[in-house]
Amino acid sequence: MIRPLSTAVCLAALLGHTAADTASDLTAALASDPSLSSMQQLVAQHPTLLNDLVKDNTAVTVFVPNNDALQAHTATAGRPLTDTPAALLASILAYHVVAAGLTSASFDSTFNSAKGITAPTLLTGEVYNNRTAGPELVAAYGTSAGGQVVYAERDDGGYTLQGGQAERINLTVVDKQWRRGYIQIVDRVLQLPKNCTATMNEQASLKTLSTSLADTGAYDSIDTARDVTCLAPSNEAFEAAGNPQKKLNSTELTWLIRSHVLKQPLYLDLIKDGMVFQSLRNTTIKVTKKGDDIYFNNAKVVQPNVLTNNGVVYVLDKVLENNSAVSPTTPDDPSGTDSAPSSTSSKSWGSGRPDVGKGLLLVAALGTVWAHFT
Repeated sequence: MIRPLSTAVCLAALLGHTAADTASDLTAALASDPSLSSMQQLVAQHPTLLNDLVKDNTAVTVFVPNNDALQAHTATAGRPLTDTPAALLASILAYHVVAAGLTSASFDSTFNSAKGITAPTLLTGEVYNNRTAGPELVAAYGTSAGGQVVYAERDDGGYTLQGGQAERINLTVVDKQWRRGYIQIVDRVLQLPKNCTATMNEQASLKTLSTSLADTGAYDSIDTARDVTCLAPSNEAFEAAGNPQKKLNSTELTWLIRSHVLKQPLYLDLIKDGMVFQSLRNTTIKVTKKGDDIYFNNAKVVQPNVLTNNGVVYVLDKVLENNSAVSPTTPDDPSGTDSAPSSTSSKSWGSGRPDVGKGLLLVAALGTVWAHFT
């Protein structure tokens, strides 16, 4: 897990300064870099947003979009960020502020042992953060761990930062200091995390899933669930398995869906080889790492760590087989590894091939049976 800058060091830098100084402090820090002049102007025009966001004695790191990033955002959104409604602008700013002082040393020490790091931001509220901090994030960030997360990753000698919509943007680590922590630079404006169905609707690869969800009329039940990891076979995985979602009765479909959902957000840097979990159906799911590849039981992850407002999605190349031979690490019910209904066989659903491209039919099926989860 990441090693944030010492709280004592950050507090020392904050002595004698109030929250009302925050916007002016950041504006002054940005003034020395011409590539950040657009963000400097935005902060100067909306000082109360940042002052309300960053409280006294809060050590933070701001991921500042450069001028090109704000210009690209204007082209995409159809208006400059400065014209964004205040509530939305506050959320966007909050998602660019991490609740810790992060430096190159923080990144390098973490990346020596892990490919990426999950860090909580100051973005809160159920619209964008319908989840809670797990024990790992609390251990690393303390009381600041509750905000929606971003994911930083080493990539081809540089760094990337991931927010909502599975978009990865380039992160330039410059360790620029200001009174409340550090500034790092990004080349795009982070997209805010959305609920599951909105995430699917905005990605071309998930159109089949989106259509299936519309057919079930189950958007609300999916989008209001909290703290979940969905292990989601791709379209090709279901096709290779004989399209079981088209053949199962309600009981069988319930078994299949619950076997693919973990009741906690399992972010990529928290995954370790040999971890064992119970699904919502009390089937056993074991993690195996082979180099950079991750497997849940028999299925390989082909698209990891898709952040939503209520957790995370992993796209798989196969439908999961029931691995009841292993005991869960922290079992709620050690004897509760169900068998599939007699008319179907989970073992017969194990073939498939990697393909990120078409979507998550498993979650689409969720619409008809989500009520059975509780």
